[in-house]
Amino acid sequence: MPQVLFSIIIPTRQRHDTLKYSIQSVINQTYKEFELIVMDNFSTPETAEVVDSFNDPRIKYYRATERLSMSDNWELGLSYATGEYIFVLGDDDALMPDGLEIAFNLINDSNLSIISWNRFFYWWPSAIVPWRRNRLRMGFSQEAGIVNSHQKLLQYCNYHLTYEYLPMVYNSFIHQDLIKKIKSIHGKYFMSYCPDVASGILNAYFSEKYLYSFRPLSVIGVSGHSTGTSANYQSLNAQPFKDYIEEEKKDISAELHPRLIPSKDQYILLADVILKTKELYFPENQEFDVNIEELLKRMSLRINVDPGSYENTLNDIKLLAQKYEIPLSRLNIPPKKMGEREPPQGPFAEPNGVITTLIINCEQAGISDVAQAAMLAEGILPPKEAFILKIKNAYPVIFQGRKTKETFSIQETVCSPRFLNELIGCVNLYQIDPSDLLVLADLQKLRKQLADFWLSVPTEALETFYASDVGKAYRALLSSEMKDQPLTPNEQAFVSDLTANMDKEVNQPKAIHYLLAASLYYSADRLPVSADFSHLPKWFLSDYQTLAKV
Repeated sequence: MPQVLFSIIIPTRQRHDTLKYSIQSVINQTYKEFELIVMDNFSTPETAEVVDSFNDPRIKYYRATERLSMSDNWELGLSYATGEYIFVLGDDDALMPDGLEIAFNLINDSNLSIISWNRFFYWWPSAIVPWRRNRLRMGFSQEAGIVNSHQKLLQYCNYHLTYEYLPMVYNSFIHQDLIKKIKSIHGKYFMSYCPDVASGILNAYFSEKYLYSFRPLSVIGVSGHSTGTSANYQSLNAQPFKDYIEEEKKDISAELHPRLIPSKDQYILLADVILKTKELYFPENQEFDVNIEELLKRMSLRINVDPGSYENTLNDIKLLAQKYEIPLSRLNIPPKKMGEREPPQGPFAEPNGVITTLIINCEQAGISDVAQAAMLAEGILPPKEAFILKIKNAYPVIFQGRKTKETFSIQETVCSPRFLNELIGCVNLYQIDPSDLLVLADLQKLRKQLADFWLSVPTEALETFYASDVGKAYRALLSSEMKDQPLTPNEQAFVSDLTANMDKEVNQPKAIHYLLAASLYYSADRLPVSADFSHLPKWFLSDYQTLAKV
């Protein structure tokens, strides 16, 4: 069975109420070739029942035999993944409906090991933060760029960027080769109690560059189960965070790096992840390190996110500042803010008047889950085709076709459901709008692969393949009027070689190979075929006569 391009892993623990919609968001994909691995961390039977309700062979369900730590459950899920690119989706998050399609178009024409993105936020009705419930926060930026991995990691360590800008497996498609490279060092990919952020640090350190998009391929779902939100708003509901700590089977907050202080503050815990990941994987590197004063400034800036935890955060700031003899006057600690907060809603503009953010009250839109929120967001964004074309035009050196070692032979690739579905889909789109340059470029690439396929197939197997789905796709492309499009210089050279070989072979068996390939580019009246069709095999004769309008 051919390897799939995408493996999506959903690690889950006792969250069947939100899991259903995360799975649904994957099923909603416009690109259909993927495997979805649900890695159940020893939940009650409701989780398996949710998975079974989809009855989809692309979904593979596994259940741990005991309750594992978060990182161990993620690692177990990773061990089942066969895809070339890996992505971990939270069990209350969602893939955008066009997420895989955008990723496929970018990955298929590049050598990139990482495609990363900035995610939208959807706060479930069950979220522990009352003023954010059932709100979708989305942006309108269609910018994307190739970024320097080490530069972004350095900015994160200096608190100039949040972890959302790191190439985490939680907001990125990561090539298996990079994962295997990291895994070879200690035998595991997920070594930290905070596997998402640690993966972002490691992926950035062990890569040179990645594509970062401000148009998201997924949505963060913040439900009542959310561990990160519970850590950030401990005065509202610390239970999910406590459950997470309990699964680690050790007191994380008391075993932090000696350069820090014992604490349950999220920013101190994340600093611990940086320090311990560095010691495990690149201890000699002096460039990447936690900037303690910038850490304290970040804690001060965010101290009123959860006013109920203000005193605890302030105490941690004082203790850490004292440890490094940093005056509190340099930290600009704001006073405590109390009072009810108004639920945000509506467009938000920059000082120059440009609207950059929209917060939607999803209750008013009749939406109550993350899969629906992702569909709403996609409907508001500009068409994906223009976005993809913009990126490819901006980086022509990057997007010149994949030069990595091919996983399969030409025959295996063309016979795969993924190739055939993509070809039929592109033919349909071309029929709708022949002027769509993005579709035309995809069809040109697929046409060349199909032509190479006919040249590579043994003569005795041609009839079998022509009667299969490959032949069906071939005939669909022939009927698309693609031959009316001007040929590129490379295509002209390729067809000239084909027709020259047809002249040499004449009635020899190999001539049919060249005829099948050349017919994709030239109409019958331009091909060097005599009016006597007796040399053509019976399985192809009728179709060719139709093609030649005999």
